[in-house]
Amino acid sequence: MANLYDEICYPKFPKTEIGRKALFWYNILWNKAVSLFEYENLPETINRDYLETILMARGSLIWIKDKQGNLRALYGAHYGFDCYNFPTTAEIANPVLGNLKGTFHINCVWMRNNMYALPIQDILFEYSMQLAQLDTNLKVNLDNLKTSIVFKAESPEQAKKIYEIYKDIISGKPAVVTMDDTNFINQNDFNIFSSNIEYLGAQFLADRRTIINDFLAVFGINTLSMEKKERLITGEIDSNNQELEINKNYWLKPRQEAVDEINKLFGTNISVKMVEPEKEDIEMKESDMNVDE
Repeated sequence: MANLYDEICYPKFPKTEIGRKALFWYNILWNKAVSLFEYENLPETINRDYLETILMARGSLIWIKDKQGNLRALYGAHYGFDCYNFPTTAEIANPVLGNLKGTFHINCVWMRNNMYALPIQDILFEYSMQLAQLDTNLKVNLDNLKTSIVFKAESPEQAKKIYEIYKDIISGKPAVVTMDDTNFINQNDFNIFSSNIEYLGAQFLADRRTIINDFLAVFGINTLSMEKKERLITGEIDSNNQELEINKNYWLKPRQEAVDEINKLFGTNISVKMVEPEKEDIEMKESDMNVDE
C-alpha cells in the first residue's frame, strides 16, 4: 500500500511560527475529515483508510478487479470523456498489482470525493491558517499579561531591590518591606508603568471551537447541537439544518451513487454513511438549549 502520509499532499506553509502552527492544525483537521464516512460490508481486499485518504487527497479513485479477481479501490488515471464530460476509461499503474485497465460502467466504477471530484487541501489550508493565527493571538495575549508592568528605577541598586520585591509577589511569597525599604520605594523618582491588559483566553478558545465547527459544517456535520445556545428560534434551526443537508449531500451523494453502482456491477452489499453524533448525545445536548417557537 502506498505511504498514506505522502498521499496527503501538504501545501506550502510559510516558514514562520504561524506556518508551524498551521501544519499542526492541518494534520488535526485532516484526521477529522478522513474519519467522516463510515462503510459497511467492505470486502477484505478494500482498505478503508486508503480509500478515504485517496478520495480526500486526490479527489477520486477507481473500483476495479485485479488480475486475480479481487475487488480493489485504487488511485489511477481516467480519460476519454463522454458527452457529459465524465471519464469513460480507467488505467491504474500499481507497483504490486501491475497495470489495470477498465471501462467505466462495464468493469470499473469511478468514485468521486464530491460533486466535482475535488480534493480538500484548499479547505484544510484555509481553516488551519485561521486556527494558527488565532493561536498566535492567544499566545500574544498571554505573553502581554506576563509583561504588563514596567518599573523605572534611578539606580542599579533600586532596580535590584524592586526586582526582589516583585519576584516575591509573583511567586506567591509575602513581600516583606522594612522601614528603610518603604522610604526607598516612596522616593519621588520611583515610577510604575502598568498597561491594563485584558485576559482574552476564554474568547480565543471559544473562537477556536467556532472555527472548527465551521470546518465540520462544510461537510454537513451538525455542530449546532454540540454547543450550548442561550436562545435559538425554530426558524434559525431549520435554516441551519437545510444548509447542512446541502453540504452533506455534496460529499455523501457521490459516494452513495458509486456504492450503488459497485453493488450492481460486482454483486457486493456495501453501504456508506456520514458519521453522526450518537442520538443520546444529541438529545442530551439539545435539552440544554432554550428553544423558542
